[in-house]
Amino acid sequence: MKYSAVWAKTLSGLLTVVACTLSFHESGMHLKHFRRPEMQVRIVRILGMVPVYSITSWLSLVSTTNEFRLTLDLIRDLYEAFVIYNFISLLIRMGGGWRRTIFYLEDQPRAPHFFPLKLCLPPVQLGQTFLILTRAAALQFVLIKPLNGLLLLMAHQKGGLFGGFLSVSAVKRIAAITDNLSISAALYSLVMLHTALHNLLEKYHPLPKFWAVKMVVFFSFWQGVVLNTMVKVGFITDVEGFPASAQVSGIQDVLICLEMVVAAVCHTVVFSWREWQDVDDLYDEAEKKPLIAKILKVVDFRDFLTDWRDTVSGDGYEYEMRQNEPRNMYSNKSYTNI
Repeated sequence: MKYSAVWAKTLSGLLTVVACTLSFHESGMHLKHFRRPEMQVRIVRILGMVPVYSITSWLSLVSTTNEFRLTLDLIRDLYEAFVIYNFISLLIRMGGGWRRTIFYLEDQPRAPHFFPLKLCLPPVQLGQTFLILTRAAALQFVLIKPLNGLLLLMAHQKGGLFGGFLSVSAVKRIAAITDNLSISAALYSLVMLHTALHNLLEKYHPLPKFWAVKMVVFFSFWQGVVLNTMVKVGFITDVEGFPASAQVSGIQDVLICLEMVVAAVCHTVVFSWREWQDVDDLYDEAEKKPLIAKILKVVDFRDFLTDWRDTVSGDGYEYEMRQNEPRNMYSNKSYTNI
């Protein structure tokens, strides 16, 4: 068992190097050919999920303390939620920005819910309210998933929460339930938005991008659920001093390192930098900026904070919708800035 663990750590380390190399190369090409900054900023952030997932998984595999593993899980949860926000933000910008996306949605018929919700809920009126609620569903995941990770870390450190009123196992169950509900709401809103904007975004091939994000974020979640279920039913048991929980954590980490290589290859195709080069010379100035300026643009999270504020208050969107420009000003070639 000990030799198997060494081989797992070595193999996972090699897979992490391969995945990060592929991802950093694609991100570097986006920054080198930075002709669509309002799009490519979000894409580089999405590409960042591969190194974040693979590095944290490998460190978790070689770690000897449970608290450090939980800290790594918290980091991964934070970035996982941030990716969902950026993908929805990318879809809206590919649609021409907030205003043009709303105008397009308002011209569409009501959208039916998916089964089984369509059996009890009426079709959805598309428009500004739909878009705000969709973004809100993504932002709640940004809040709930990391918060649950933080509560789990605190529970392990203190042996429970609220003076022992909630045990570690109880906190785990609560976190699992709320994570499940939160991720389901975020996924459902993402599917609804993608479906509603499919024709508008057709030239950007949104479906492969949607599956590339879903494959990483949501598959890793359900993979963990399946592994923990295997422990509950006794399929995975304690072996040679290795508790079942440690085995599940190790298997999950190895699988994520392997899957990140696949994800990195997929990202080079569906999020290729070449897709964003067929634009006017208007963006030459952004492309010629120093590399450090482009990197700072990627890590500048003020747009996320602004979107959070506007989603909660609605003030920013209401101001934008009160502007007097006619709809036909927002043609397919009009782009929005960050």
